[in-house]
Amino acid sequence: MQSAIAFDVDIKSPVPKACKSPAQVRLESRMTEEKSPKTPQQIQNDLENAAVNRQVFLQARVDKSSKEYAKAKALHSQQMEAFQELTNQKVQEIDDRLATAEANRVAQAERTREKTKSMNLRVDLAQKKRSELDAIEQEANSVKVSEDKLNAAEFRRSQMLEETKAKNAAEVAKAKELAAKKQQARQEMDEKLREKISAAEDRRNTLLQEQKDKAAAAVEHAKLVAAAQAEKEATSREELRSEIEARLAEAENRRRSASPSKVARSPATPGNSRRAAEQAFSPPPIDTEITADATPVEETTATAAEDAGPNEDAPFSEQQRWSGLEVLRTSAGRDWLV
Repeated sequence: MQSAIAFDVDIKSPVPKACKSPAQVRLESRMTEEKSPKTPQQIQNDLENAAVNRQVFLQARVDKSSKEYAKAKALHSQQMEAFQELTNQKVQEIDDRLATAEANRVAQAERTREKTKSMNLRVDLAQKKRSELDAIEQEANSVKVSEDKLNAAEFRRSQMLEETKAKNAAEVAKAKELAAKKQQARQEMDEKLREKISAAEDRRNTLLQEQKDKAAAAVEHAKLVAAAQAEKEATSREELRSEIEARLAEAENRRRSASPSKVARSPATPGNSRRAAEQAFSPPPIDTEITADATPVEETTATAAEDAGPNEDAPFSEQQRWSGLEVLRTSAGRDWLV
């Protein structure tokens, strides 16, 4: 029979409950080992080593703190830059949103203003229509009230007449007498009115005659003003004609002295140029004739139309001046006028 075989297998056992740390083990070993008393020199050396170790430890802590401070400072600067950039972005975003909100507010205010205007217009139209309807209704009511009053008055009058007739025949006679007196008073009033009408007609005829006389005087004055204006225009036209003839003569002399060959080819003469200038600068005739049937107001209008002729400050318009210069340039040759 084969015997049993036994072999050892390393199995990682769990941590015991009373597990001690290396520092605790080291401290316990120091407590258990026997120590001999130290000499003063050893104590001094231990103190010096402790001071050196302390300085080294403190320097290491200072270096570590400096590195951590530099790292924290760099991180803080990065964070501040990132925060500043984020703040600037937020500020820009807020400014954009504020600008958009302001634009929306302005647009909304404009729309509200337009709606208000349209509403005010509609309200005004409605009020106008309502006032017209009220006026029509008030007029209809007033007409109806007047008719009712007239009907009531007619009814009361008829009733009173019937009562008066029924009461006494003497009252009827008295009423007839009173009616006769009223008729006489009415006739007298009619005569007075006829006299007043005739007097008013006389005053009207007198006023009309005075207005006719004034209109005739105004017509005479307008004719005198028109004659003076025509004389002034003729003087101005003559002065302008003289100036143009002088320029024409000077241009003709320069043209003849500059190129004698052009004289033979140009058919224009000073007489023709003068006639063309007169035709160009002659204004249209003014019709100063007034019909005999015209009223004083129409005669005054006609004289005002005559007075509205050429202006005293500008006898010739710009178009007339350019047309006259064009005629002179055509008739005297195009090389004399610059």
